[in-house]
Amino acid sequence: MLTELLGKKVKVFLNCTQWNEYAVSGTAIKIDGNWLYLKTKKATEIISMPEIKRVTVFD
Repeated sequence: MLTELLGKKVKVFLNCTQWNEYAVSGTAIKIDGNWLYLKTKKATEIISMPEIKRVTVFD
């Protein structure tokens, strides 16, 4: 299912509560096992897929 995100701009939410949320935005470039690689403006973020709560797709 997440393979559909490859090459698209996404915002991945890792922590969603009523008080705050933590998210990483970038382009999904690779999936390796349980890891999603996002290319951001400054770096490549490697995110554990079981930690993902929500994904917003911009493309």
